[in-house]
Amino acid sequence: MKVNHEVLKAYLNAQDKELTRLQSYIDGLEDLRRTQKIPATYISFEIIQSLVAALEAGFKNNEILDRMPKSIGNETISVPAKLMYVLAALWEDYKTAPKPNLGKSFGLNPNEQGKRSVLSIIETHKNEAYLAERVLAEYLLARSMLKRKTLLYIFEEIAEDERVSSSAVKNAYRKHGPNLKKKFRELGIIF
Repeated sequence: MKVNHEVLKAYLNAQDKELTRLQSYIDGLEDLRRTQKIPATYISFEIIQSLVAALEAGFKNNEILDRMPKSIGNETISVPAKLMYVLAALWEDYKTAPKPNLGKSFGLNPNEQGKRSVLSIIETHKNEAYLAERVLAEYLLARSMLKRKTLLYIFEEIAEDERVSSSAVKNAYRKHGPNLKKKFRELGIIF
Protein backbone atom coordinates (compact mmCIF):
# COMPACT_ATOMS: atom_id res chain seq x y z
CA MET A 1 0.00 0.00 0.00
CA LYS A 2 1.36 3.39 -0.99
CA VAL A 3 0.65 6.53 1.01
CA ASN A 4 0.55 10.04 -0.35
CA HIS A 5 2.25 11.71 2.58
CA GLU A 6 1.25 15.25 1.55
CA VAL A 7 -2.45 14.37 1.23
CA LEU A 8 -2.39 12.48 4.54
CA LYS A 9 -0.65 15.40 6.24
CA ALA A 10 -3.18 17.85 4.79
CA TYR A 11 -6.03 15.63 6.00
CA LEU A 12 -4.61 15.34 9.51
CA ASN A 13 -4.05 19.09 9.75
CA ALA A 14 -7.26 20.13 8.03
CA GLN A 15 -9.36 22.65 9.90
CA ASP A 16 -12.53 20.81 8.93
CA LYS A 17 -11.28 17.44 10.23
CA GLU A 18 -13.95 17.61 12.95
CA LEU A 19 -16.62 18.01 10.27
CA THR A 20 -15.31 14.91 8.51
CA ARG A 21 -15.53 12.99 11.79
CA LEU A 22 -19.03 14.34 12.33
CA GLN A 23 -20.02 13.25 8.83
CA SER A 24 -18.64 9.73 9.40
CA TYR A 25 -20.39 9.47 12.77
CA ILE A 26 -23.75 10.55 11.36
CA ASP A 27 -23.35 8.22 8.36
CA GLY A 28 -22.79 5.40 10.86
CA LEU A 29 -25.89 6.38 12.81
CA GLU A 30 -27.90 6.41 9.60
CA ASP A 31 -26.68 2.88 8.81
CA LEU A 32 -27.84 1.76 12.25
CA ARG A 33 -31.22 3.39 11.66
CA ARG A 34 -31.59 1.72 8.26
CA THR A 35 -30.93 -1.68 9.85
CA GLN A 36 -33.37 -0.71 12.62
CA LYS A 37 -30.82 -1.15 15.38
CA ILE A 38 -31.49 2.28 16.89
CA PRO A 39 -34.56 4.53 16.61
CA ALA A 40 -34.70 7.74 14.57
CA THR A 41 -35.36 9.74 17.75
CA TYR A 42 -31.99 8.72 19.18
CA ILE A 43 -30.28 9.70 15.94
CA SER A 44 -32.10 13.02 15.88
CA PHE A 45 -30.87 13.94 19.34
CA GLU A 46 -27.34 12.79 18.53
CA ILE A 47 -27.35 14.95 15.39
CA ILE A 48 -28.69 17.98 17.27
CA GLN A 49 -25.97 17.54 19.89
CA SER A 50 -23.30 17.13 17.19
CA LEU A 51 -24.53 20.20 15.27
CA VAL A 52 -24.40 22.30 18.42
CA ALA A 53 -20.89 21.05 19.20
CA ALA A 54 -19.74 21.93 15.67
CA LEU A 55 -21.27 25.40 15.95
CA GLU A 56 -19.55 25.89 19.29
CA ALA A 57 -16.28 24.81 17.65
CA GLY A 58 -16.67 27.72 15.25
CA PHE A 59 -17.98 26.07 12.11
CA LYS A 60 -20.60 27.84 10.04
CA ASN A 61 -24.11 26.48 9.68
CA ASN A 62 -23.78 25.83 5.93
CA GLU A 63 -20.41 24.05 6.39
CA ILE A 64 -22.06 21.66 8.83
CA LEU A 65 -25.21 21.10 6.79
CA ASP A 66 -23.16 20.32 3.68
CA ARG A 67 -21.77 17.29 5.52
CA MET A 68 -25.15 15.80 6.44
CA PRO A 69 -26.09 12.53 4.72
CA LYS A 70 -28.50 12.83 1.81
CA SER A 71 -30.84 10.36 3.53
CA ILE A 72 -31.61 12.98 6.17
CA GLY A 73 -32.84 15.33 3.47
CA ASN A 74 -31.82 18.87 2.67
CA GLU A 75 -34.82 20.79 3.96
CA THR A 76 -34.01 23.00 6.90
CA ILE A 77 -35.88 25.19 9.32
CA SER A 78 -34.49 28.09 11.26
CA VAL A 79 -34.68 27.58 14.98
CA PRO A 80 -33.25 29.90 17.64
CA ALA A 81 -29.85 28.51 18.62
CA LYS A 82 -30.69 28.74 22.32
CA LEU A 83 -33.37 26.06 21.87
CA MET A 84 -30.90 23.74 20.18
CA TYR A 85 -28.32 24.33 22.91
CA VAL A 86 -30.89 23.42 25.55
CA LEU A 87 -31.87 20.21 23.74
CA ALA A 88 -28.23 19.24 23.24
CA ALA A 89 -27.40 19.85 26.91
CA LEU A 90 -30.41 17.87 28.12
CA TRP A 91 -29.56 15.02 25.75
CA GLU A 92 -26.02 14.97 27.15
CA ASP A 93 -27.48 14.90 30.67
CA TYR A 94 -29.63 11.92 29.70
CA LYS A 95 -26.72 10.00 28.16
CA THR A 96 -24.35 10.59 31.07
CA ALA A 97 -26.85 10.04 33.91
CA PRO A 98 -26.12 7.07 36.19
CA LYS A 99 -29.67 5.86 35.54
CA PRO A 100 -30.77 7.44 32.22
CA ASN A 101 -34.36 8.64 32.32
CA LEU A 102 -35.66 10.84 29.49
CA GLY A 103 -38.49 12.26 31.55
CA LYS A 104 -36.18 13.24 34.38
CA SER A 105 -33.38 14.62 32.14
CA PHE A 106 -35.80 16.68 30.10
CA GLY A 107 -37.80 17.76 33.15
CA LEU A 108 -41.00 16.21 31.87
CA ASN A 109 -41.82 14.10 34.91
CA PRO A 110 -42.65 15.70 38.22
CA ASN A 111 -40.08 14.69 40.81
CA GLU A 112 -42.07 15.64 43.88
CA GLN A 113 -45.28 14.10 45.07
CA GLY A 114 -48.28 16.28 44.35
CA LYS A 115 -46.53 18.16 41.56
CA ARG A 116 -48.36 18.33 38.24
CA SER A 117 -46.87 16.95 35.06
CA VAL A 118 -45.53 19.32 32.42
CA LEU A 119 -48.21 18.16 29.97
CA SER A 120 -50.93 18.99 32.49
CA ILE A 121 -49.44 22.44 33.11
CA ILE A 122 -49.18 23.13 29.36
CA GLU A 123 -52.76 22.00 28.71
CA THR A 124 -54.07 24.25 31.49
CA HIS A 125 -52.04 27.18 30.16
CA LYS A 126 -53.37 26.68 26.62
CA ASN A 127 -56.97 26.47 27.85
CA GLU A 128 -56.63 29.57 30.02
CA ALA A 129 -54.98 31.57 27.23
CA TYR A 130 -57.77 30.51 24.86
CA LEU A 131 -60.47 31.63 27.30
CA ALA A 132 -58.71 34.95 27.95
CA GLU A 133 -58.34 35.62 24.24
CA ARG A 134 -62.03 34.92 23.71
CA VAL A 135 -62.90 37.39 26.49
CA LEU A 136 -60.71 40.15 25.11
CA ALA A 137 -61.83 39.58 21.52
CA GLU A 138 -65.50 39.59 22.53
CA TYR A 139 -65.03 42.72 24.63
CA LEU A 140 -63.20 44.58 21.84
CA LEU A 141 -65.71 43.44 19.24
CA ALA A 142 -68.59 44.75 21.35
CA ARG A 143 -66.80 48.08 21.86
CA SER A 144 -66.02 48.43 18.16
CA MET A 145 -69.71 47.88 17.38
CA LEU A 146 -70.69 50.42 20.09
CA LYS A 147 -72.41 47.74 22.16
CA ARG A 148 -72.19 47.86 25.94
CA LYS A 149 -71.19 44.46 27.28
CA THR A 150 -69.66 44.19 30.71
CA LEU A 151 -66.79 41.85 31.38
CA LEU A 152 -69.02 40.01 33.84
CA TYR A 153 -71.57 39.37 31.09
CA ILE A 154 -68.82 38.20 28.72
CA PHE A 155 -67.37 35.87 31.38
CA GLU A 156 -70.77 34.25 31.84
CA GLU A 157 -71.45 34.06 28.10
CA ILE A 158 -68.14 32.33 27.39
CA ALA A 159 -68.47 30.08 30.44
CA GLU A 160 -71.79 28.80 29.15
CA ASP A 161 -70.38 28.39 25.64
CA GLU A 162 -67.30 26.49 26.83
CA ARG A 163 -69.08 24.61 29.64
CA VAL A 164 -66.79 25.92 32.37
CA SER A 165 -67.47 28.11 35.38
CA SER A 166 -67.55 31.89 34.96
CA SER A 167 -64.91 32.13 37.70
CA ALA A 168 -62.59 29.95 35.57
CA VAL A 169 -63.05 32.36 32.66
CA LYS A 170 -62.57 35.37 34.94
CA ASN A 171 -59.39 33.90 36.47
CA ALA A 172 -58.01 33.04 33.03
CA TYR A 173 -58.64 36.59 31.83
CA ARG A 174 -57.02 38.10 34.92
CA LYS A 175 -53.99 35.89 34.45
CA HIS A 176 -53.52 36.27 30.68
CA GLY A 177 -55.36 39.50 29.89
CA PRO A 178 -52.43 41.89 30.45
CA ASN A 179 -50.16 39.95 28.08
CA LEU A 180 -52.91 39.66 25.50
CA LYS A 181 -53.54 43.42 25.62
CA LYS A 182 -49.84 44.00 25.10
CA LYS A 183 -49.86 41.60 22.15
CA PHE A 184 -52.94 43.29 20.68
CA ARG A 185 -51.21 46.68 21.01
CA GLU A 186 -48.14 45.35 19.21
CA LEU A 187 -50.39 44.06 16.44
CA GLY A 188 -52.14 47.42 16.19
CA ILE A 189 -55.53 45.98 17.16
CA ILE A 190 -55.76 48.33 20.13
CA PHE A 191 -53.91 51.58 20.77
